[in-house]
Amino acid sequence: MIQLVLALLLFLVSLSIFYILGEGVNRIFKLHLLQTELLLLGFFSYFALFQFIYLPLMINLISFGLLVLTWLSFLCILLVLILGLYGRQIVIDCARSIRKSIMSLYDERSMLNIQKIFRVLSPLTVILLVMVLLLIGMTFLYQVFYSNIFAHYTDTAFYLGTIQSAIYTNTIFIYDGTTGLRDSFINMRFALTGFYINSAIWCRVFRISPIVYQQYVWGGILVVLYTKLTLLIGGVIFKNSTKRVLSFVICCLILNFVFLIYTTPTGAMPPEFLLLFGNQTKGLFANVIIPMLFYIYLVMVAESRKGKYWVFIFIIALSSMGISGSAILIVPAFVFLVALTEFILSRKVKTLFSGIVCLIPCAIYIFAFSLFVLNIWRIPL
Repeated sequence: MIQLVLALLLFLVSLSIFYILGEGVNRIFKLHLLQTELLLLGFFSYFALFQFIYLPLMINLISFGLLVLTWLSFLCILLVLILGLYGRQIVIDCARSIRKSIMSLYDERSMLNIQKIFRVLSPLTVILLVMVLLLIGMTFLYQVFYSNIFAHYTDTAFYLGTIQSAIYTNTIFIYDGTTGLRDSFINMRFALTGFYINSAIWCRVFRISPIVYQQYVWGGILVVLYTKLTLLIGGVIFKNSTKRVLSFVICCLILNFVFLIYTTPTGAMPPEFLLLFGNQTKGLFANVIIPMLFYIYLVMVAESRKGKYWVFIFIIALSSMGISGSAILIVPAFVFLVALTEFILSRKVKTLFSGIVCLIPCAIYIFAFSLFVLNIWRIPL
C-alpha cells in the first residue's frame, strides 16, 4: 500500500516538474506556445537537461550517488529559479484562464446564461467526455493488470536489473542488468540512453520498487501524454471543435484495443507499445516522440510563425535518445523530411538551416554509437 501511495506521489510530482519546466522554457525563449503544449515541452526539456548531466558523469565512470546529488541539486535550483522569476505570472495566467472560462458562461448582466452552459456542456459533450475518461482508465488498468511485466522477459529483466544495479552497487552501467556480472566495457547500446538511470534516481530517493515505479508511474505518465497528444492532434484536424476532438480521442483509444486483438504479440505496433510496454522506453517512443513530431508538423503547416516550433523540434532532438534508443535513426529521418518538405514549399534557406541545426544532436549520437559498434570507442571497466 505504501508503495502505491509513493507511486501516486511520484506521478503527481513528475507531471508538476514537467509543467514547471515547460512554463520556464516557454517564457525564457519567448515561444508563446499554447497552454496545452507546455506539459509536453517540459517532458522533453527534462530529458534534454538530464542528458547534459548524465552523459559526462557516465563516460567518466562517476558513481551513481554523485549523479543523484548533482542532478537533484541542479533540478531543484532550476525549478526554484523558474518559480522565483515566473511563478507569480504563471499563477496570474492560470487564474485569468480559469476566470475567462467561468465568465464565458455569464451574460452581460453578470447572470449565469443557461443557453451558454448547455452550448458548452451539452449532453452529448458530457457523454463524450465521460467516455474519454472511462477509456483512459481502461487503458491504464490494462497496462497494470494485463500487460504482465514479465511477458517480454529478456528486455524487462535487463531494464529492471539496470535500475537495481545502479541503486545497490552505486555504479552506472558497470554491471549487466540481466546477469549481474561486471562488464568489460560500458555497453553504449544502452548507456547512451539515460531514461532508466533517471528512474533509478527517483527509486533511490523515494525508496520505491523499480517494478512499481516503471509500471505505475511511467505507465500513468505515458497514458496522460498520449491522451494529451491525441487531443492536440484532434484540435488541429478538427479546428478545435469540442465534440469532434473528443470523438477523435475516443476512436484512438478504442482502436488501440482493436489493433492489439488483431496483431501478434511481436507485431511491434504503437498500440502494443502503449498497452504492453508502458514500463519501457518503447512505449514513449511510439506513442509520444513520433506523434509529437507529427503534431508539430501539422501545426507548422497551418502556422505562419514556425520558428518557435523549430526550437521545440531541437529540444526533441536533444532529448529523444535520452528517452529511447529507438529514436537514434527514426527521429533524424523525420526531422530531415520535415525540413526538406518545408524548404520545398517555402523556398527559404532559413528553413533548411533550422533543420540542419536540429539534426546536429542526432548526428552526434549516431557518430558515438557508430564508433562503439565498429569497436573504435570503448570505455574499459
